[in-house]
Amino acid sequence: MRAIRDAYDENVRRFAPDDLGDNNITFGVSVTQNLRFLVEREVADLDGVVVERPRNSFVLRLPDGYFLHFYKAPPGVLDVRALRFDESEMKLEIAQDNAGQLQFEFATPENTSDSRLPKHVVVVHFGDPIGGLHRVEVGSPYATPLGCEWAWVEPFDEDVPGDAGLKPSIGGQPQPDAGSGGFGLRLRDVPDEQDAEGEA
Repeated sequence: MRAIRDAYDENVRRFAPDDLGDNNITFGVSVTQNLRFLVEREVADLDGVVVERPRNSFVLRLPDGYFLHFYKAPPGVLDVRALRFDESEMKLEIAQDNAGQLQFEFATPENTSDSRLPKHVVVVHFGDPIGGLHRVEVGSPYATPLGCEWAWVEPFDEDVPGDAGLKPSIGGQPQPDAGSGGFGLRLRDVPDEQDAEGEA
């Protein structure tokens, strides 16, 4: 989470539409590239976490075969369910792989272990060059004949209040809480030296 905040804070600080012609496009590209760099640096010493770049994207391969993807919500998009997953081969693969896995799970309902959770998990960050980072949500999209749905969605920032729970359930099956089990994703903020000194 710290990497996402840092990427936004830095790009809001240097955003210069009058001097350099910055706009939402340059802001989004810079946030995305800076975030990739910062996340890769943060996970460099984590066992079992591997950075991959299929089709010029950025993915963290986690233990137990899970994959963590990062996407910035486009301007004007206020809900993850409004994101399109048919605009690139990588996004299509994410949604289709998750759909195939969910179909297998429903075909074998006796198998309710965490190993049957959708393997592709997507972190979506919302923000703009004026207000900075608004919020972050995490979930698992899957393909349907009508487009894309989400197996579960919840806030990624522990400070975000609300009833974001898991919405919606799939096929009447309650979905796992990513913050209390599931695929084992945890938030970890490590205070820098200045923060530590300020708290002392």
